[in-house]
Amino acid sequence: MDKEKFKIVWRNIEIGEMEIMSTDMQYIDGLWLSYNKNKSLEFEKLVTTFNIKETYNFPEKGTRIIFNLTNALVLGFQDNFLLLRTVYRKDAIDWLINNVN
Repeated sequence: MDKEKFKIVWRNIEIGEMEIMSTDMQYIDGLWLSYNKNKSLEFEKLVTTFNIKETYNFPEKGTRIIFNLTNALVLGFQDNFLLLRTVYRKDAIDWLINNVN
C-alpha cells in the first residue's frame, strides 16, 4: 500500500511533498519529494545545514513549514528524509510564526 503524501509549504510557496514514514507523538520522519524549483532547492540547501540536536534545543535555528494544514518545525534533513516536530497549541504556533523563519 502506498504511503500518504502531503504537500509542503515553505515561506508561503508550495515546494514539494513529504511521504510520511514514521510518527512518534509530535515527531514525524518523512521522505522528501522535491518539486525541483528554485525555492525547493533553496529549502534543501538550508535544511541540510541543520544539526538536529542543536535545532531541537534551539528551535529558532530551524525553519517552519506547513503540511496538511499543520505547522511544523524542520529539525533536520538526512538521507532525503525530513525530520519534523509538529506544533498544535495556539501559543506555540504563535511563537513559531514570530521566531522561526
